[in-house]
Amino acid sequence: VSIEQIKINPYAMSLTVRGFLMNERQSTSPAVSFDELYVNLELQSIFRLAPVIKALRIVKPYISLIRNDDRKYNFQDLIEEFTSGPPGPTPRFSLNNIEIVDGKIDFDDRPEQTKHTVSQIKIGVPFISSLPSYVDIKVKPEFAAVINGAPFHLGGDTTPFKDSRDSTFNINIDKLEIAKYLEYSPVTLNFTVPSGQLHGKLTASFRAPKNNQSVLSIGGNLGLTDLDMQQTGGASLVKLPSFDVLIDAIEVFTNKIALKSVKSQGLELHLNRTKDGSLNLTNLVAASTPAKTDVAEAKK
Repeated sequence: VSIEQIKINPYAMSLTVRGFLMNERQSTSPAVSFDELYVNLELQSIFRLAPVIKALRIVKPYISLIRNDDRKYNFQDLIEEFTSGPPGPTPRFSLNNIEIVDGKIDFDDRPEQTKHTVSQIKIGVPFISSLPSYVDIKVKPEFAAVINGAPFHLGGDTTPFKDSRDSTFNINIDKLEIAKYLEYSPVTLNFTVPSGQLHGKLTASFRAPKNNQSVLSIGGNLGLTDLDMQQTGGASLVKLPSFDVLIDAIEVFTNKIALKSVKSQGLELHLNRTKDGSLNLTNLVAASTPAKTDVAEAKK
């Protein structure tokens, strides 16, 4: 890792990092880099004992993703480390005015002998928060990029009222082939999906009433068609010709889910109980093996 410059302004409570470069292990090829990272902290972070960031901007970030021939990624060790421990409580934080400017991702898919490039990435997130805070919002929700030469853009709206802030982001999914994207899962999956399409219309809402808990809520409808899920050995798990969920609200930070309706047609479910008492549906995602630690015996 190399960094060209670190600039700290204690009066403005800001940090600027320029020229960050992290190379691949035992290589001179860049893995992660960015031209500039700017973070502006709020004074209330000290009293809340949690980071309240007024602005976060990353200029020209670059990420090199490599899927090796064994279908593991160049950052596989980080994934295994972060997923090896038990899940903890939601951390306390408030991020506001998040901007990513002119980003780029190179994806080298070596098993498929193909390369993908996502360039000119521009992302705007008004705020994401798990604690009550109030910061002036200047960023509108947005995602834009050029994916393998084709431009892509999603936008949203922000309602800048004095005592509350609402930002919405609309996502439309049309006949997304699940198998195509599950193949790129960074964690080991103990199942395959030979067929199945995902469709839906979702709205992500960022709400921040003054002096109240900020909320990230997801609503809309989501559906599956012609889903066929099998265990790795080929045994059938789930067959589902049609499945639709009408979501009232999924409160991300409070782990609350409210559904208006669930409709299923032709559900076929195969359950097996193993000798240790577990069900075949409980180990669909392979758990990471925790790192071994040496324990020294105390001698009197």
